Amino acid sequence: MNWETETVSAALEVAIVAQLALFSAFAFVNARAGATALYFLAALAGLITLMLAGNFLSAIGPGFGIINTVNIALELLVGPALYLYVQQALPESKPLERRNALHTIPAFLGIFIRFSMIAWLDAYVVTVLIVYLAASGFLLWRGNYPLPFVRFGAALISLFSVALGLRAFIATDAVVSTGFRLSSGYPILLGAILIAACLILFVSLQWPEIINAISRTPKYARSSLGEGEIEKLALRLREMIDSEQPHLQTDISLDDLAQRLDVAPRYLSQAINSTFGMNFSAFLNIERVKVAAKKLGATKTLPIKSIMYDSGFRSKTAFNQEFKKVFGITPSEYRGAIAQRDEC
Repeated sequence: MNWETETVSAALEVAIVAQLALFSAFAFVNARAGATALYFLAALAGLITLMLAGNFLSAIGPGFGIINTVNIALELLVGPALYLYVQQALPESKPLERRNALHTIPAFLGIFIRFSMIAWLDAYVVTVLIVYLAASGFLLWRGNYPLPFVRFGAALISLFSVALGLRAFIATDAVVSTGFRLSSGYPILLGAILIAACLILFVSLQWPEIINAISRTPKYARSSLGEGEIEKLALRLREMIDSEQPHLQTDISLDDLAQRLDVAPRYLSQAINSTFGMNFSAFLNIERVKVAAKKLGATKTLPIKSIMYDSGFRSKTAFNQEFKKVFGITPSEYRGAIAQRDEC
């Protein structure tokens, strides 16, 4: 690595350390308001800060060689910190338990591999990070998070995935034999981490509600919607059903509809239960039956099976059952009754 490239790497390290150290202090202060998630977000920023500071110090001289071992443990704690951050940000998350300490096991194993099977160390680190990134992404996808947090979390996981890819590239780079920091891909890796650091700091300053939303005490962070909010959400849902007709899609889900309305799925479920007195599936089926009944009455030639599919139903059995729940007769009987009425 030439002098210019090494200077760029050092400058990037300083910039990242400064930003993440600032955010780490900010997150710890806000976490005292009541959310465990922010402690893990602060820890995530702190881990990366310590790792980069360690890389910088290890380049100064051999007296700092032990930092390389410490950095292995810190790097293996990044994945658990990210996963626990996403987990604890979930509105319905469980309090931390002693078994959560098991997430530190990969770090201890990493130190063991460092001294006993160093040839496998890079593969082990990359594998651990892949597992935790995948677990964090799955949790974010399946959890009932507010949409702004989903976007922030997805961007964060994506940037860490890019950084992991660069980390894997560095591990296979021939130059890495002279030191991880001397790899030709190291400045690029720092650039990806800098973007992640800028994202975290920018979001915390520009949209603090995303950070504050998970720093509230459970009493407020996990509370239900008020009556006025329920009425407004139910009105928005009705307007969407009438104008866009999302219920005609056979694979529409509560999460999909909540995303369109830009609300948490649990809030949409609460609005449906409180306003219409039924769950999401029942509400969806009733709206589909209404559409089917209108089509049955409007045309005598369109096959009932076609009407079934056009109304959002997948099977004839389900269609007949749901139709009968509403009108007390099957779709064919309903069409026959309409025909008899028109002949009179």
